[in-house]
Amino acid sequence: MTAKGTKIAGRKVYCPNCGGQFHVTTGKFSNNKAAHPGMLRLIEPYLSWGWSPPPPDPSAGYGSLECPDCGAALAPSGKLTVGK
Repeated sequence: MTAKGTKIAGRKVYCPNCGGQFHVTTGKFSNNKAAHPGMLRLIEPYLSWGWSPPPPDPSAGYGSLECPDCGAALAPSGKLTVGK
């Protein structure tokens, strides 16, 4: 278990609706802060397939984060669901 507020890059981000794993966290991810687009990046092969990455503006907030497969909110409560 990680300490509260730990910054962790490279962890898989799970869609809370479909369970898909299409993103990983970046170095800007912190588990005690509200999610924003700068905290995750789209992974391969989805990027090469032309799927849309998160908006490039970190000020867009967590409301702009959607699952590229099912369209559900990735952070409906403001936090991302990440793997260990």
